[in-house]
Amino acid sequence: MAEQDNSLMGESVFGRIGFTLLVIIMFFILLRIGILVLSYINGPKREITLIPGMINGNQAKSYSVNPNKSGSFPIFRSDDEDKGLEYTWSFWLHLDELIFNDSQQGNTYHVWNKGNIEKIADGDEYFSKNGPGVYLQYDQKAEGGTSANEINMNIVIDTDPAVQESYEVITINNLSSNKWMNIIIRAEHDKIDVFVEGTLIQRTVFEKPLRQNYSDVYACQMLLDSTGSENPGFSGRLSGLKYYDRAIGTTKIMDIQNSGPELTYITSDNYDTVSSYFSHIWYNSALSS
Repeated sequence: MAEQDNSLMGESVFGRIGFTLLVIIMFFILLRIGILVLSYINGPKREITLIPGMINGNQAKSYSVNPNKSGSFPIFRSDDEDKGLEYTWSFWLHLDELIFNDSQQGNTYHVWNKGNIEKIADGDEYFSKNGPGVYLQYDQKAEGGTSANEINMNIVIDTDPAVQESYEVITINNLSSNKWMNIIIRAEHDKIDVFVEGTLIQRTVFEKPLRQNYSDVYACQMLLDSTGSENPGFSGRLSGLKYYDRAIGTTKIMDIQNSGPELTYITSDNYDTVSSYFSHIWYNSALSS
């Protein structure tokens, strides 16, 4: 009888020890989950919408990313993904058919860039810092014509940080006009994928890792061409400029595509507006579709 009591007592002791260990393990698991939840709630947002509505292509704007500045749009660089640097930019474009003269043939027009609005030399096509930058070029329909036959988009990507103005240009030819289209730029370590209307159009692999910067974001700014002529913004509208600190997947890309652009014009004073340099002859601000 005594042996049985001792056996039961031993089992009871081991049972209590096992239960105590289980409670401790569960406590640390729940503590870890709680820390992750609080970090997610209180930490930096993984998705930042800079343009929640729509702006005209002549509506030059700047967006501060300084987290210490009130009303800013903090953009945190990805630094803990499996494949190194990762980010995604998504935006919607509505390009008007361009009415221009012969002198505007081949000029470069600014859509948006993360970097600055300075040039190292007067004849440079792009601003000196682009992480990334999006620009448009128009080819004339025919000699003596007045409308653009082809609208090309140049995506400028800064590369080697040791070399000033070290960049690569990804060109997407023949964009559609007079309709909304979604553009997604997805970066993963040393490659850039460009999606147009949910379809992968081009993949570019770089010899060196991509470069990010801590600079602000600018939209629809004036560029000076090599002759000193002003090329302000672009002819059309920009909507839904959004940043993700990761490379989004196919499901998210299709969700963005299916959601469509936000067609409410932004008029809030929370967005810094720069004076427009656009010629009203060159640009018609009325919605055409």
